[in-house]
Amino acid sequence: MFKRALFAASVAAVFAAPAFADVTVYGALRTSVEYSKGNGISQVRLVDEKSVLGFKGEDKLDSGLTLIWKSEERLHVGGRVNSPNDWASRDQIIGLKGDFGTFSAGQMVSAYADATYLSPVLDDTWGISDDSNLYNQGINGARNSSLKYVSPSFGGLTIAASAGDARRSSTASTFSYSAVANYSTSLFNAGAAYQRYKDATVVDFSPSPAGGAHSDSYLVGAGVKPVAGLTLSAHWERVKNTFAIGTDARQDDFGLGAEYEIGKWAFRTYYYQLNDIKGSDVSAVSDSGAKHYLLTAKYALSKNTSALAAVNFLKSGSNATIGDTLSLANGATSAAGGKVGAVSLGLRTDF
Repeated sequence: MFKRALFAASVAAVFAAPAFADVTVYGALRTSVEYSKGNGISQVRLVDEKSVLGFKGEDKLDSGLTLIWKSEERLHVGGRVNSPNDWASRDQIIGLKGDFGTFSAGQMVSAYADATYLSPVLDDTWGISDDSNLYNQGINGARNSSLKYVSPSFGGLTIAASAGDARRSSTASTFSYSAVANYSTSLFNAGAAYQRYKDATVVDFSPSPAGGAHSDSYLVGAGVKPVAGLTLSAHWERVKNTFAIGTDARQDDFGLGAEYEIGKWAFRTYYYQLNDIKGSDVSAVSDSGAKHYLLTAKYALSKNTSALAAVNFLKSGSNATIGDTLSLANGATSAAGGKVGAVSLGLRTDF
């Protein structure tokens, strides 16, 4: 009898549900059918629009603080057109939250790259194909081992700061740090951000290790809601590079955008311009900028699912370099001095 009771207890223990902390599963599946034409090529394809899957949770500590964690993954619904990111390539963080704000550590974007809230139109998660590669924060948006702090709101003012991206080579050790300040009310917001990559030379405005060089990024953005449902926003950004050979280069971009919501409909339009590379006689490049126009419409099919449509048009300067200057967010590219356009129809569901 005792042996049978012990066996039954052992089986029950094996199949008993383990005690897990609360876990939230979230994500978005976004895909579209796209027609694009540029560089002498036209095509129709199924495009993934940055689908993600994430897990996050909190644990109340005896000290009164809260431990937070998040693991977010990149999914590909349809094809790997935007970028062939692998599993676990997005945020992987753990941190502490309290009255002082939030500290987090792990793999994540810098405070600067996360500051799309400075100008609402910079947010690339609103719909489909709505991320302009002309916004240079992309060069600082790579997820690296970092530390980040976000303050609580002080009467509408919030501050964020980060440090990380420590990469070492035989000639240099790169490091980045950034800070953001934003003031927000129910009617408007305005803020500024700064980031430096230390000991980093820049090729096509993408940082890579090189001793004696650095790259600075400056961003100012604002948004206003003049009437119900309407948001107007603008930003200006400068990326300035000082190279080891003593030359320097800078490139400005700016954007104007508007969003309008009425009933189940929402619309977004923006204009981005990337100016020519300026600097010394060695580094200046004439006609090296680009222009990007976008119009997106979204219709709510339910609380979590929407149908979307987008029209994109990009025009590049005759001396634009291969890279962000020549491509839309969906991967459609243009030759230097050329044009590329895309029309997209798709679905998005959030959970």
